[in-house]
Amino acid sequence: MALPTDAAGYLRFVAPPLYALGADGYDYWISDADASIDTVGTTWGVHRLKAVALLAAHRWSMSLKQTLTAVQAVGPITAESATNPLTQKGLSRSYGAIVGIRSTWEADLSRTEYGLQLLALVQSRPHTGSRLTGLPSR
Repeated sequence: MALPTDAAGYLRFVAPPLYALGADGYDYWISDADASIDTVGTTWGVHRLKAVALLAAHRWSMSLKQTLTAVQAVGPITAESATNPLTQKGLSRSYGAIVGIRSTWEADLSRTEYGLQLLALVQSRPHTGSRLTGLPSR
């Protein structure tokens, strides 16, 4: 199977909910992410389009209301309690930071599953961290 030839093609595989919105729904997010990932002197290579798709999906996810169905919480669970102790109905859950975060942009990316995938891609590519603009520097 050939690699997708544009960021939208990657969305189909890495972020099906965003892809399902169609071009009217994802074009803005792809354009925004595309402007944040440098093309000059970059070491992204064939991974650039996937990085654009993941950053678009991350930013789209962060724009949604913080619900477990829209944006999956990540990190270790630090506390759980019933929201109504009398009926034991509802659950309040707190999440802690992921260990190993070294910068503000890594903390931002760690807030969604898409961001974690992008962070893994960044860490697998030499010197790509400095090629992400629009994120706080390391």
